[in-house]
Amino acid sequence: MGETVEILTDNSLTFTVHKNVLLQSPFFATALKPEWVSARDGKPIDLTDVHPDTFAPYVQWLYTHHIDTTFDTGKWARAYALGEKLMDVEYQDDIIEVFMHECEAKREYPTGTQIAVIYGGTMAGSPARKLLVDFFCWAGGRSWMDDTNCAGMAPTDFINDLLMTLLANKNTGFKGSRPWVAGPSAYFVGSRKKAE
Repeated sequence: MGETVEILTDNSLTFTVHKNVLLQSPFFATALKPEWVSARDGKPIDLTDVHPDTFAPYVQWLYTHHIDTTFDTGKWARAYALGEKLMDVEYQDDIIEVFMHECEAKREYPTGTQIAVIYGGTMAGSPARKLLVDFFCWAGGRSWMDDTNCAGMAPTDFINDLLMTLLANKNTGFKGSRPWVAGPSAYFVGSRKKAE
């Protein structure tokens, strides 16, 4: 399959990935430009701030373009944040699509911990942030603030976004179709956003 590239992650775990596979990723396409390769002087690409358990699914996705749908909102939150870090909007779209579909199917939604991961790994205005707020507004109830430990774990930005959305809709209420079901393209950042 050709030339391989080493990527060093947290805990000194090295991944060996085919160069032609890595070139699909905007981040790695840049990291594999000759000037960046020569600057590394034969060393692996440094992603020591990324846990191997978060990076491994990304490598799998690069090879297969499939996301593991085993229900785990924590895994998907970390994957989405990694996609943001690596500027891979197609990966983010695949993650968010699974996130929306599986949460809706199981009627289980992210907790304070996963909300903190998404908010810590994305910028203001991120569609993933909007999805979390919409989950709370359309599917949540009063008990969610206790059950998901939002008061103690959710970032202030999430609480502010939630309050702003609730206030903006206080007169109309949250009726009708859930927005992630009726218009999922609102949460995409890559080619799927443009397609719909």
